[in-house]
Amino acid sequence: LSLLIAALLPFERIGSFSVGGVNVRPSQIILLLAIAAALRWLAQAPEKTPFRWPEWLWLAAFLGFNVLSLLNAENLPRSLIVLGFTVFTASLAVILPLSLRAPEDFSRARRVILLSAAAVGLFGLWQFAGDMLGWPTTLTGLRPHYTKAILGFTRVQSTAFEPLYFADYLLLPIGLALSWVVSGAKKYQGPLLALLGLLFVNLVLTSSRGGYAGFIALCSALAWMHRRRLRELKKFLPLVLAAAALVIVTIAAIGRFNVTTPDPLSSAFIRHVVTITDGAAFVERSETIGKAFEAFARHPWIGVGVGGYGPFFATYATIKPEAGWAIVNNETLELLAEVGILGLAAFIMFIAAVLRAGAAEPQGSDPSDPREAVRIGALAALIGMLVHYQTFSTLYIMHVWFTIGLILALTGRVRSDTVRPENIAI
Repeated sequence: LSLLIAALLPFERIGSFSVGGVNVRPSQIILLLAIAAALRWLAQAPEKTPFRWPEWLWLAAFLGFNVLSLLNAENLPRSLIVLGFTVFTASLAVILPLSLRAPEDFSRARRVILLSAAAVGLFGLWQFAGDMLGWPTTLTGLRPHYTKAILGFTRVQSTAFEPLYFADYLLLPIGLALSWVVSGAKKYQGPLLALLGLLFVNLVLTSSRGGYAGFIALCSALAWMHRRRLRELKKFLPLVLAAAALVIVTIAAIGRFNVTTPDPLSSAFIRHVVTITDGAAFVERSETIGKAFEAFARHPWIGVGVGGYGPFFATYATIKPEAGWAIVNNETLELLAEVGILGLAAFIMFIAAVLRAGAAEPQGSDPSDPREAVRIGALAALIGMLVHYQTFSTLYIMHVWFTIGLILALTGRVRSDTVRPENIAI
């Protein structure tokens, strides 16, 4: 079941279906089955229940402060829904360490993630080319907000709900593939480099500046963790030059769709990407950040309620605005506003514990062990996601918690003699 979740991670909008007005994704159904299997196993063998300290302790504290924040919720039904989604997706931090144990488990998970990413990456190119050529959204799968009619060029979202979510997801397969290449994947180096090129072009075409910042953070973390290998600079210089060439070629290709106008689309794309302190997005974020601090000032300890930022500033707290509930577009500040300083502190301690566990190189570890490359790639991806989280805010995202669960599964502090894949049907 864990491998099925890995395969279905990017299928958020395309691939999902509506049930009673609620958008249901296949990965969510599989996760429900995995949770049921885990609960059944834990009920049958409570004496063998493994625990991860301090990671699960801080996660429990964070979720506890989310529950406590309900005391200040102005729209309790919405807060309960958001709390439910948060607990549901956060369960991956518990499920994956229980189900992924053997070295081959992580090799399979990596292959599944990369193959799935290749599929949605190819679809992303189809989406971009089709929209730029004037195809209808029924063929491209794009939401109207991201067609060329808005900015003059297409923002690729592939199967995700938004381009920024797609950019955030891409950090996981990019981190895993890059780490695999750097660790010496001679047999698969050609396909991996081709995949990295495909995913990198998709990342560029999302035109997500936060995604770009996350990618830079990912590469920086990966370079640091692989610093011993990166001393052989000549081996990786072609990879850097190829990435730079791909950026140039991609931007030039965008311009070819509109060569007759005095302002080519490539110029419009570059202007959109490099313009940070101007435009509607900057103004909107400035306003939402100010309101986040206002909400924090009103309820500093436990916040205005999980998922309560939008209702707190809406004209009517119980009526959803036509444009949807407002968000901060900064996960750190949204947590500060919604669950207060106590909830944010618990979350920071949880993430710090995960990063510390992931960064601790196992004693006697073999660099050729596939788990090492997966550990480093997943850890670098999480660092990139955390940087990206400073530009958007939705905590209950499957691929983020899958990455956290993958890191915890790799750090090996759950007793392997009590939990094996054959002992728990996940």
